[in-house]
Amino acid sequence: MNIKYYKNSQPLGSPRNWNNAIQKATGEFIKLLHHDDWFCSSTSLASFVSLLETNKEAVFGFSASQDIVDGVSLKKIHTLDPHFIEKLKKDPTILFLGNKIGAPSVTIFRASYNQIYDENLKWLVDVELYIRCLIQHPQKFAYTNDLLVSIGIDGNTRVTNSCIGNGHVELFEYTYVYQKLSEQLGCTQHLFLALWNLFLFYEIKSVNDLKKYYFLSFPDKLNSHFSKIIASVVFYKKVEYVLYQIWRFFSPLSFSRITIKAFYFSRLSITTKKSKSLKSK
Repeated sequence: MNIKYYKNSQPLGSPRNWNNAIQKATGEFIKLLHHDDWFCSSTSLASFVSLLETNKEAVFGFSASQDIVDGVSLKKIHTLDPHFIEKLKKDPTILFLGNKIGAPSVTIFRASYNQIYDENLKWLVDVELYIRCLIQHPQKFAYTNDLLVSIGIDGNTRVTNSCIGNGHVELFEYTYVYQKLSEQLGCTQHLFLALWNLFLFYEIKSVNDLKKYYFLSFPDKLNSHFSKIIASVVFYKKVEYVLYQIWRFFSPLSFSRITIKAFYFSRLSITTKKSKSLKSK
């Protein structure tokens, strides 16, 4: 096996370092493996290659994985059921609601696909690439339930810790990716719902509130999209407040926030009607 080792003259950070490595690759397939992740067995790499050799039409493939805490304790095993795979084939923006594929370490790409990660991102950097790839090559992916990769979980160093609950990361990146995707797809149900939940969490009440986190300009059409999503969130908060007051009056009914949200969406059909109306604008 011909192995080439490259050392950067200075740290590039992710994902610039990933792109730098990809651009140096000369083989038929591209397989990233992060420094804190590892193969589950000596045959894992061969299994990844076989996945794409067997599925000739697939542009990329991915496998099941397991989270290992501090290199010792099993935290979770990640597998996908056939129902989710079918959903992913129909609409890859479902990944906007949660990265069910996983980190780049669980993937393998054909070198013929220009696998370049968006260097403006760090939290959604893998999700954006997966969605972009599946939009350009619909349904051309392969998945195996074989456990091929272990993901190292270190509570002190993972990027996750600097992103979750950080509005300057989450709001910027979700808005940025939404802007890229909506230009091609309009506002799909999954795009709408992801932003709706994020705006609710960060208590975004106006476009001006959003601009405190998102420093790039966006076109008037997108401004209208955001305004309508925010208006829906604000209206929901009013409904929630009214139902909370009812709960206080009739305390035995014990309305939970989940119950209130379910009531709101079922009665007003926000997830469907709003997304369709935005896409048609």
